Amino acid sequence: MSRHDDPLTAHEAPETASADQFWALWDSVWSAKAWIASFALVLGALAALYSSYQPDWYRSRVVLLSDPPALAQQSSGGAAAPERLRLFSAAHVPLATLRSERFAQQFLERHNLVPVLLADEWDAAAQRWRVADSEQAPDVRDALEVFTQDVLAIESDAYSGQVTVSVTWRDPELAARWAAQLVEDLESALRTEALEEAQRRVEHLKAELGATRSAAIQQSLNGLLEHEMERVMLAKVSPHVAFRTIDPASRPKRPYKPDPRKWIGGGALLGALLGLLAALLRSSALERRARLDAESSHDVLEPNSPPALPSLRERAKLREVKG
Repeated sequence: MSRHDDPLTAHEAPETASADQFWALWDSVWSAKAWIASFALVLGALAALYSSYQPDWYRSRVVLLSDPPALAQQSSGGAAAPERLRLFSAAHVPLATLRSERFAQQFLERHNLVPVLLADEWDAAAQRWRVADSEQAPDVRDALEVFTQDVLAIESDAYSGQVTVSVTWRDPELAARWAAQLVEDLESALRTEALEEAQRRVEHLKAELGATRSAAIQQSLNGLLEHEMERVMLAKVSPHVAFRTIDPASRPKRPYKPDPRKWIGGGALLGALLGLLAALLRSSALERRARLDAESSHDVLEPNSPPALPSLRERAKLREVKG
């Protein structure tokens, strides 16, 4: 049996070819290490230069814990475990309010932050927008987009109830101030909402109580009215209505971004990849040119083929010459 017919040899042939291709590729990459290093060095330097011209952004954080106040109440069963009276019918109301665009818009309007967020388009000296057309002038919707996408970040952990409010801005003092004001405004808005809702229920229950003559219904309404009055009291006297502050906002010491190390590392990595790609393309082009040169030289140096047989007309001429 020949070597080509041996199944073991036939199985080893693709592996040998793959290994040869790998080492050939490795030789190409290693021979082009100067290209790769040069590209990485140049792009890393450009990334460092670019990051040095970027404005510094600072981030201030407030860590909150979801801890709405509650009052223990004895359930109607008497012997059962006491129930807890809470300000909000659903536990997710405070966090949903914090994430809502309505609350963010109210925050921007209350503290007049629209010109601050859109300072590039605001003429502080003239106190007006630089755009002449009033219909094209920025408004709170543009500021809201900037605020929710670039400035405010909210992270929550449903298991622990921890909520982190982050504010990123070019001024560290403003970043810390806005983060603290966000929490204060949230507590105020939630307290007002809880009070208004409880007072509406109290007024409704009082109206129903005065309109009914049934003793059983009056007793039930009196129980509900007592609960709502306790909810009003809870909203007024509680130091916080939704979140307890674990870590208050503080003035950041160092910029959050840009990070020169990340920029230089990313630029160097991108440069190395581009250098590798350029080296592989150059190696492939050189190999193709060498193969074409070898084929053309092989055609020139190939021995002459046997002369072609003369045609019938040429044979007739040769006979006339000999005759």
